[in-house]
Amino acid sequence: MKTYKITITIKGPLGTPIQGDTLWGHLCWAIQLREGEDALKDFLDQYNHAEPPVIFSDAFPEGFLPKPMLLPPISEETSLENYADNKALKKQNLVPDYLFNNKEVFNLGTIRKEKIDEENKITTENRIHNTINRLSGTVLNETGLYTTKEMFHKNPSMEIYVLTTFPKDYITDLLMLLFEGGYGADVSSGKGHIAFKEITEIDFPREGNRYMTLGSFVCTEAHKIYDLRADTLTKRGKVGNIFTHLLNPPFKVPIIMYKTGSTFESTDDLLYIGEMLAQVHRDPRIRHLAMAPVIKYKEEEGI
Repeated sequence: MKTYKITITIKGPLGTPIQGDTLWGHLCWAIQLREGEDALKDFLDQYNHAEPPVIFSDAFPEGFLPKPMLLPPISEETSLENYADNKALKKQNLVPDYLFNNKEVFNLGTIRKEKIDEENKITTENRIHNTINRLSGTVLNETGLYTTKEMFHKNPSMEIYVLTTFPKDYITDLLMLLFEGGYGADVSSGKGHIAFKEITEIDFPREGNRYMTLGSFVCTEAHKIYDLRADTLTKRGKVGNIFTHLLNPPFKVPIIMYKTGSTFESTDDLLYIGEMLAQVHRDPRIRHLAMAPVIKYKEEEGI
């Protein structure tokens, strides 16, 4: 497998966070639209019988990666200043990517030195919309107003990492098709306008004593990992494209996943973690890719 860094530009608000499993769902539709349903079946079958053909990370502001979940320091010293610093540190979810490339030793002291600019943060706003009566041309008297959440990226340049067995030209064509029709929820109302910028081959650091995930994932007893540090999220996925109108219900079953930035140790040499999930919808064709790329780093205790 090769690793590529994809640079994209966000052109407006988003209705759905740019996460690896959602990107993968869009890719499945891109394959079907370009090559047909048989090609998509062959693509999905590879996850059960061969090396996974495509695994996406989440999207991160250009020049940043997730903050790894580190071991809290053991210290008897407690002060108001330390308490405030630790509280602020919990809210920080990004670190500059050069820390990994420079093979820095990670601890809380390392991260405290790195300040994240406001321009790299995401803001969420509620927007009020009208429901129009098509006969009268006026707003419905009841349930005529509703709100939706819109995400705004102050820094429009984002980076996504993909592990793939596909040739660079082929995955590039699929990515351009993936973003062409918009991304995520409420595309028809102007959200999810993303421009594909470039794709470059990279090599992740392969030295260190721990792994960090670049997306959310599930883990089973088959994974030979230990000392897992992770928070969880409940993913309530939804089928896309024409399935939104053909399948009832359009929602997948809730899936509990470990969050991006989870860390663990393993004696294996890993490029990714997780698995393909079946039986996530009453329609047996539906799948959910609960896999994520991993990056290695060195951690030592410290404050």
